[in-house]
Amino acid sequence: MFIKSSIFLIINLIVVIVCALLGLLELSLGLLAFIPLFLIIYISFLDKSVELRLLSIAHMTGQFSCWVIGFLGCFYILPSTGYQIGKHTITTMILINLVMWASLIGSLMALKVRGLPKMQILFSPLSTQLTSNGVVITGIVFVLSSLSNFIFGYYDARYAGNVSSDSPLYFLGAISSLQYLFFFLLGTRLQVPLISHKNFFPLFSISFTVILSSMAGGREPVIRSILFFFIGSIYGGKIKFAILRNIFLFLVPFLLAFIIILGYARAEQRFYNGDFSDRLATISQVMLGKIEFQGNEYDDPVFGLLTRITEPTGQLVIDAVTDRQKYIGLQNFERITSIFIPKFITGEKLPLDDGSERLRDNYGVNITEFTSAPITFMADSFERGGYLMVFFASLILSFWLTCVGSFLSLIKQPLLKPALLCSFSFVSLRLYTPSILGVISTVSYSFLRDFILISLLISIIKFSVKVSFKGQTK
Repeated sequence: MFIKSSIFLIINLIVVIVCALLGLLELSLGLLAFIPLFLIIYISFLDKSVELRLLSIAHMTGQFSCWVIGFLGCFYILPSTGYQIGKHTITTMILINLVMWASLIGSLMALKVRGLPKMQILFSPLSTQLTSNGVVITGIVFVLSSLSNFIFGYYDARYAGNVSSDSPLYFLGAISSLQYLFFFLLGTRLQVPLISHKNFFPLFSISFTVILSSMAGGREPVIRSILFFFIGSIYGGKIKFAILRNIFLFLVPFLLAFIIILGYARAEQRFYNGDFSDRLATISQVMLGKIEFQGNEYDDPVFGLLTRITEPTGQLVIDAVTDRQKYIGLQNFERITSIFIPKFITGEKLPLDDGSERLRDNYGVNITEFTSAPITFMADSFERGGYLMVFFASLILSFWLTCVGSFLSLIKQPLLKPALLCSFSFVSLRLYTPSILGVISTVSYSFLRDFILISLLISIIKFSVKVSFKGQTK
């Protein structure tokens, strides 16, 4: 493994140098930014600390996907359509390298802290009784939540604007993390061969959810459900690594195709105004190539995919800061004082994430009650303090995420630990979009809220197992 990894790194460095000599500086720096992501994964498998660093790995993967895969796609592919991602592209690629290398250093530093565990067994399989009861209980939660979502209009909330703190939708959004545990536990029940009657219920459930969420126009719920299902199959311990690898390789193009197709469908007015049958018909027509667009750049699925991944509003900030060379420091950081006060108590509490309002007020981005736009963690760090702020903010975030992962590994309850790791990792994957304040809110308040909710649900599952065991022994 060491020899193969060394050869890979050497080849990667050679390609970096060749790209630089050919004048492909953005691509060269993008490949350079991949090295710390590779190293953190390699080191984690080497010392069996994957679970400890899972949150940090997810965070780095999200940053890389945004500012390397998405950004370079916009830079090299979209110019043929007349679109330009930004002016100071070299600056952006330097910044993502600061983010990635600082995150690597932060994660390595975290496990040097005295008292934190240094090694962890990789993905310990869960007991059959625990997962069996868990599927039933989380399934009930999922069904009740889905019915509540339908009754209160949660599936159309994306078209309804901001949700007030006294709305049922506000609370449904807050407990949404519990719904996805159903798919995690479904994944643990998968057996070999995959195509068999034993796997009918798990495969039918995930397929039905993909269809249902697609009708709501939501891409993230589908991706989240599938990823939870896949991670659950790892903890199930019944499927060999080679099969899991092949499944993952299949999922990547499937999810990309799904994102593009649904993006096409959502561009149709019929999808917004119609009922579920209209939306299903629209998606079917997109898949069959029967929908014709009017030439708007936003109708291009490749354009929609790449710009959605990379979030061009962040590049807008990077360009402006590079031009004016002025920073805003800790503006709005006083909002941290209200971080643990729920919105339904204060009523008019300002959102901790100030990214959208700054994009609207300072950069003229069209932000209304029906739309939003991310400033991104990297761009916000750059606007607050330049290159040094980007480096140290990324180092501190990765350090914190690794510490959280390490403390979660101390949990002895066999189901609670993987459930929390799975939930927190997906959240960490999306940490590239919020501002620094939004990230602080997520990794403190949101983590704490989800920890309490998930712990309560797992306690119910654990209690049901004890009851079942006592019933069998009588």
